[in-house]
Amino acid sequence: MTAGSEQSGEAFDDPAPSREPADTGQLPYAVFDDLTDIIVVLDERFEIVYANRFTTTILGYDHDGLVGRSITEFLHADDIARALEVVGLMNEDEAGVPITPALYDIRHAEGRTIPIELNGVTTAGHALTGHTLVIGRYSGDHALQNTILEMITTGSPDAELIAVVPRFGSWRHPSEEYAVLYTDVSGTDQVTGTSLAVDLVQRHPGGETPWAVARRTDGEVLADHESLPEVLRDDPAARGLGACWAIPVPDPLEDHPAVLIGWSRTDGPPASVHRYALGIMGRVLTLILQWRRQREELERAARHDPLTAVRNRAGFFEALDDALGCATDESMVGLLYVDLDGFKVVNDRHGHAVGDDVLRIVAARLATAVRRDDLIGRLGGDEFAALCPSVTDTDALTAVADRIIEDIRRPISVRGIEIQVGASIGIATASVHVEPDQLVDAADRSLYRAKAAGRGRWHVADPT
Repeated sequence: MTAGSEQSGEAFDDPAPSREPADTGQLPYAVFDDLTDIIVVLDERFEIVYANRFTTTILGYDHDGLVGRSITEFLHADDIARALEVVGLMNEDEAGVPITPALYDIRHAEGRTIPIELNGVTTAGHALTGHTLVIGRYSGDHALQNTILEMITTGSPDAELIAVVPRFGSWRHPSEEYAVLYTDVSGTDQVTGTSLAVDLVQRHPGGETPWAVARRTDGEVLADHESLPEVLRDDPAARGLGACWAIPVPDPLEDHPAVLIGWSRTDGPPASVHRYALGIMGRVLTLILQWRRQREELERAARHDPLTAVRNRAGFFEALDDALGCATDESMVGLLYVDLDGFKVVNDRHGHAVGDDVLRIVAARLATAVRRDDLIGRLGGDEFAALCPSVTDTDALTAVADRIIEDIRRPISVRGIEIQVGASIGIATASVHVEPDQLVDAADRSLYRAKAAGRGRWHVADPT
């Protein structure tokens, strides 16, 4: 916490304590009263003899609620032994051990704990021998970083992760406004943050607003009141807002960046003060967006066939189960089970490398032959399937089957070789929720009948 410029958002809900100096007798510690760090003096019994105003503010106690009590009363039980060990080292005459800051969970007056980075020094050899000076800084960034790590570990949704980012600014400047504009994995723009900042972005998503310009140009924007577009000039000012930062953050899943937005208040610190907080927010948001991209790639790899890039068996069955859950009498689910005719000869005669090339081309042709909302999967070897959700009759399915058969039978040129394969197709439908295996088995039996009838054709199973 930087003296004079940063405050904890959690700490200022309580009434301001008295500005009368602490009654510390002849101890010259009142000089610390105006620092925005925790300053505590302990006697030889580890009891508090002085606490500055910021200590009372950050911990929620009044002055009398701190002085005269042992420091151990405010430490989490898991931290007491460690803290006493450090104090013991400080008091050893010949320890020669440098004491470095460490993080402790400190009890707030409300019963919760807050992470405070503490360090201390004894006054041995000085006029006030027997006292220990403890200096602490509220570690809001550390606490929020731990929150994000825990959320990532437990698989929290992206929206919840990104919603933490504005808090890296809010704990420092609780009266300021922060927001994040980003695109979710479905391609929909979202905005999260403090209510006023979110409201302004939602009501003015485009045009020449700072966030729209930052997203469009991928450049940082700092707009004071006079340089704001007209639609933003009066409303924010009426609500006490002045300058606006808009800082783009690269999004590896999108062609355009996410945008960090920060408003300074007309009666608060200058806009430049926010650069540090926005910089931390940018690094955290970058981490989340990169994690999102890596997770999406892992999930895609788990659901897609590495050779053909269509859904693998597990991914296809997952989509099929979802579709069957929505089946009704008016909206059936159709399944086309596609088996390549003559593919074994390709592998036997030309080798598996050529066979793999053929499978990739077949998968691409299947994707162009089906309808826009249909889904292709490779169930194994040279067996593919097309999921056709929301069909009203089998005519739509047989039309897709005709296109597939026509497209697959066209010659395929790979590695200087011209190859021709065919396709036989079994078609099955479901108008009620059945298990995916049941519908696939019905389509497989129908495929067998198509092959028995001469290959290169389709057969429709009785409705399931």
